[in-house]
Amino acid sequence: MFVLILKILLTVLIGYLVGCFSFSTMVAKKAGVDIRKVGSGNAGTTNVLRSLGVKYAVLTLGGDLLKGTLAAILGKFIIGWDLQWSIYIGGIAAVIGHNFPFNMKFKGGKGIATTLGVMLSLNPLIAGIFLVAGIIANLVIKVYSITSIVGMFVLALVFSLTIPNGYAPGIVAVWFLFALVLFTHRENIIRILKGKERGIDLFK
Repeated sequence: MFVLILKILLTVLIGYLVGCFSFSTMVAKKAGVDIRKVGSGNAGTTNVLRSLGVKYAVLTLGGDLLKGTLAAILGKFIIGWDLQWSIYIGGIAAVIGHNFPFNMKFKGGKGIATTLGVMLSLNPLIAGIFLVAGIIANLVIKVYSITSIVGMFVLALVFSLTIPNGYAPGIVAVWFLFALVLFTHRENIIRILKGKERGIDLFK
């Protein structure tokens, strides 16, 4: 048991540190921009898209997806392949690291891409459906925060209904990730309720 606890703690630490690696700031720096000083000031894919364009946003999205998937798989490797719940530990830690990175005064992104990366390691089909649905929804709604919140809710719901035997740790994990999305989008939710949320068209 003591060894297992140490493995869990190691996984949380590594997952968090992986999450703290900010692709948005790195990509923006290559473009000569401090992403935290332009646009919304958020260190995430959406602000990179608004401020620097599609090319840099795609690079940021790919990096954030990768670190979510990598951290989840590392958790499985460190804790044990035979423990089904081990994959969730590193993934959740990475999302927390992305949202609250110690090296950026705990002000990171909003975790959608990294969460999607975690979901890719859990169920690639559901993650793929969410990504496609998000793009389609944006064509209609053109408010990224709404599509993110609704998309994550649908993803968590579908995952909960389709996970084998209603596996409790998996259900808890996906709804915890959804709760994180709500928390990081709390200011967006307030603007939505006031009718002041800014829209974005992914194809313009």
